[in-house]
Amino acid sequence: MTLVHDPRIDDARNRTMREVLDKLPPLAGVKFGKREGVGPCPKCGGNDRFSINLKSGVYNCRSCGGGDHIRLVQLVLDCTFMEAIEVLEGERGAEIDPAERERRRKAQEEQRKKDKADEARYRAWAIRDAVSIWQAGEPFRGTLAEDYLAFRVPDFELLPHTFKCFRFIPDLPYVKRIKRRNHTLYSGPVLVAAVQAPDGMMRAVHRTWIDLDQPSGKAQIFAPDGEQLPSKVVRGSKQGGAIRLTGNACGSSLVSGEGIETTLTALVGGVLPGASYWAGVDLGNMSGKRIGGKFSDEPDMDGGPSFVPPCSVSDFWLIKDGDSEPRQTQAQLTACAKRAMRINPGLSAYIVPSVPGGDLNNMIKRPGEQ
Repeated sequence: MTLVHDPRIDDARNRTMREVLDKLPPLAGVKFGKREGVGPCPKCGGNDRFSINLKSGVYNCRSCGGGDHIRLVQLVLDCTFMEAIEVLEGERGAEIDPAERERRRKAQEEQRKKDKADEARYRAWAIRDAVSIWQAGEPFRGTLAEDYLAFRVPDFELLPHTFKCFRFIPDLPYVKRIKRRNHTLYSGPVLVAAVQAPDGMMRAVHRTWIDLDQPSGKAQIFAPDGEQLPSKVVRGSKQGGAIRLTGNACGSSLVSGEGIETTLTALVGGVLPGASYWAGVDLGNMSGKRIGGKFSDEPDMDGGPSFVPPCSVSDFWLIKDGDSEPRQTQAQLTACAKRAMRINPGLSAYIVPSVPGGDLNNMIKRPGEQ
């Protein structure tokens, strides 16, 4: 039996998120700006756990998960995939007038151009803000920021590096946009790390709010509804960038962990003498866009910039953080390794598990050298 493809599915997938929202009941409490809508989830409620990205055409709920605009219809109307297609495109067999199809195509193209221009303006503004934060910092050595890293990374104080990638700000507000308004939720000392793009230019800053009276050494920050917020936040454009802990890559080996502290731990251990050590900012930046679900390890080679070692690097060591979700972390690091090796066929990439109590020095040796 030959299955006949339903053309309505293609038409529905080609719709923009804005078109889909026009066909849905108003989402109670969700406030929209130019790029995003934030508010309660239409299924599980909450305050600001639900968001819709108008540019990328996806939604996310920190409780229910996320998906594309068709999945959004399913979530809001509690319906099946084909029922969502029917909501968007009508009953099967109905033909779309060619003039209407062309009108949709032109409207979608114009919206994509507008979204792209809006995104470029927002990115430029965020980069300028990141630069101003960096310029407001003071030298890192001898500050609370150095004390924080010494608290988090055993024997950090023994490292001879100057760490020009770090600065310190004694008091910086923690600002979060809630319901289209900026709210200062906390203010305190901050470790600022420069995120450098592949061309070496700083285009973002990674900020860690410090409170050494806390067991983690990090500040405890809460939203108005009591939800705990991350004490580490990036400002600017991080895509494809890295925190270059030891400066520019000067050898053939590069060691990278997801975060500053994981990568510094490897540096303290001296697991690869002469290697460069760069932190990849976060797993999403390291993996880049992927083809498939959250456990896919297949990189989208056309998905925009992501973290890739310089062409001078021939050995790329990726440290798998021991306290991250193991399956997804493995998939994201594998995608990072695959992309790097496809871009640079002469590169060899390795994923090193960071096991509590394990010896990174032994684990990072080449196969056969144990």
